[in-house]
Amino acid sequence: MTRITIHFLLTLTALIPHTLAGQVMGGLCQPKEPKKPIPQHEDPYPCANRLSPSERWACEEDGLQFPTVECLVQDVITCGNVKDKSCVFYSMGAEGIDARTFAAQDLNGQGVTFHMALDGSYMKRVMDNPVFDIASSARNAGNLSRKDIYIRKLSQALASVCKNDAYLMVLKRNGDGGGVGIHQTPWVHPKMPSRYMKDNVWEDHELPSLQLNDRVPRIYSVDMSNNNERHEDWVRGRDPQTRQLTDPEAIPLPVREIPIPIPIPSSA
Repeated sequence: MTRITIHFLLTLTALIPHTLAGQVMGGLCQPKEPKKPIPQHEDPYPCANRLSPSERWACEEDGLQFPTVECLVQDVITCGNVKDKSCVFYSMGAEGIDARTFAAQDLNGQGVTFHMALDGSYMKRVMDNPVFDIASSARNAGNLSRKDIYIRKLSQALASVCKNDAYLMVLKRNGDGGGVGIHQTPWVHPKMPSRYMKDNVWEDHELPSLQLNDRVPRIYSVDMSNNNERHEDWVRGRDPQTRQLTDPEAIPLPVREIPIPIPIPSSA
């Protein structure tokens, strides 16, 4: 071994500990990266067209005491989530998650439900309006709260905007209360008896609105008990209009729950 080689090896050996120590110390001295902020929960179905703070939704019109079907129709159109997608409704024991799953999977994302018509930012901006008093627990003679009436208005608005075939999710083809498919007789859900109302959203608002909507050619029931089997229950031009529309505008609103102001004690 030559002297040059021995010198090179000795130099390399001497440098290794310093290099490792430098890396370790350098790592310890490096400032820690700041923790990334936890992302806020995003709206799962944001409006395709979101308005800027300076723009106003139709239901933000001055002087409006409660959302109307007309302003909700305009806002659903402006939101842009419906477009040419098929509308999927649910009733007779089926729930919202059933409709959303069917819209996403069975319709390959080409379906839209009640919960997709307007997004969370709309709800926060418009529906939290204290004048509307949506959260009030007061009920009218028909056992409907202000929120119940809002739901009926939005349901009718969605059914009025729909295009293409529409679908109704049902637990089973033959209803427990009688009737078949989309023509089942409404019944009281055993797990939610308190939700019984004197009217049924599907029967009194959504179905007749769809039948009045010339852009909807067919209405199918989707039998959840039989692998989401579809049944063509109503065809435009073949079947008559089976239900008369219950106009939610004619349903009396419960009296707004206006907080009683706390009296200010007089000064001594």
